[in-house]
Amino acid sequence: MMEEVDLADTPLAMRPQLQAQDSASAADDEPPDPRIQVELERLNTSTDLINKLEVDLDAYVMHM
Repeated sequence: MMEEVDLADTPLAMRPQLQAQDSASAADDEPPDPRIQVELERLNTSTDLINKLEVDLDAYVMHM
């Protein structure tokens, strides 16, 4: 169970950060949806490939 945070005495600039922390801790309590995990793995793999291709392109351009 999540503890309620009273934002009345909290400066306005800090409120979004505290609310985001509350949301993150609530999400940590639940197991991730397997479909989301599969998509995150695909995104990570794609990102790794893009990063490798960028490094390869930079190396090629430097040798031209």
